Amino acid sequence: MEDTQLAFEERKEMALRAARAQGIRDVVQGTLNDGVSLETLELATRLTAEHAPDLYKELEERRKPRSA
Repeated sequence: MEDTQLAFEERKEMALRAARAQGIRDVVQGTLNDGVSLETLELATRLTAEHAPDLYKELEERRKPRSA
């Protein structure tokens, strides 16, 4: 049981560090019924790292003034 808890705590710390590195400053934590699960946080940070650069690039392109 201690190994499982340690692995969970390590995963949690890694996920929180990844979220902070991506600019996420506040993460709601709680039980499975009332907060964000660790798996959800891990998936969100992975998807943000994977897709955000392209999304920001597209957004910048759309914001550029169009030549008349």
